[in-house]
Amino acid sequence: MKRITLFLFAMGLLLWANGLAAAEPDSAPKPTEVAPGEEINSIRLIVGDEPITDLDISRMEKNIRYIRKNLRTSVREAAIEELIERAIIERVARRESIIVSDQRIQNEIDNQMRARSIETQEKFEEMIQRESGMPFEVWKDTMRVSLMRQQILQIMVSVPQPSAKEIEDFYRKNQQKIGMEFLFREITFPYTPTISQERAISQKASQVHSSLSSNPGNFASVARSLSENVSPYKFAGGLRNWEEIQSIAEEDRILAGVLYNMRPGQLSSVFRDQSGRYRIVYLQAKRPIPLEEVRALIERRLYYDQAEKAFDEWMKDQKAKLTIQRL
Repeated sequence: MKRITLFLFAMGLLLWANGLAAAEPDSAPKPTEVAPGEEINSIRLIVGDEPITDLDISRMEKNIRYIRKNLRTSVREAAIEELIERAIIERVARRESIIVSDQRIQNEIDNQMRARSIETQEKFEEMIQRESGMPFEVWKDTMRVSLMRQQILQIMVSVPQPSAKEIEDFYRKNQQKIGMEFLFREITFPYTPTISQERAISQKASQVHSSLSSNPGNFASVARSLSENVSPYKFAGGLRNWEEIQSIAEEDRILAGVLYNMRPGQLSSVFRDQSGRYRIVYLQAKRPIPLEEVRALIERRLYYDQAEKAFDEWMKDQKAKLTIQRL
């Protein structure tokens, strides 16, 4: 009887132990599950003490084509290179107490709006996206980095001023790009709202042109005496003294196009300008814009180019000195 009791007790212990084992959860660690659409963010680079993560790279890959044109490397490598340079700029900006606040960025936007006579920020954003081809938020962030870069350039990078010879060489090599000036005379006929009036003015313009074709030297006297001439330069014989092609184009693109394709001493045909008015012009001379009129513009252009090169060299030096870890 005693043996039977011991056997039953042992069996009870065994069953109790098996029950505990079944009830205990598996203590082995389970793999982390990622919800659909969730990204695991890992650090890929450390620039000095600035981490660059997978998400940073992914976002920059989406924007790099807006920021850097004509990529010479893969999109990923270009994105990483841009992030490294931005990390260096941010690091130096903090060290030098350079702060570009949201208000500073808004002030820059307001200044640009006033300069372009744009009344609302919505229209400004549309203009930026149209001209730059990039989303406004990308442009805004790029401008923030650019403002930091400008301040770093001013306090840390030495930029030589362009010499007189460099300015003259640039002018000589780029005269056609710099633009032309035109000395010409014009006769402008009034705009006519009705078909009958338009026909009469068209006939008068043709008669005047026919008369001037045989003797262009009479252009000044005809311009001065012609009652139908509504040009503000009428009493100067229609003379417009050395005007840049850019300013003429701002007034009327058709007039600028006609003059650009004429040779000195040539009388134009009768043409209609942007406002629908008939015009005749006589080109007396044209020339490249004189150096003294564009010297300051060329100097700024050359200084900007040299500043870009100096900053690139500074950035190259920073990369060489700084520890950049790729993980």
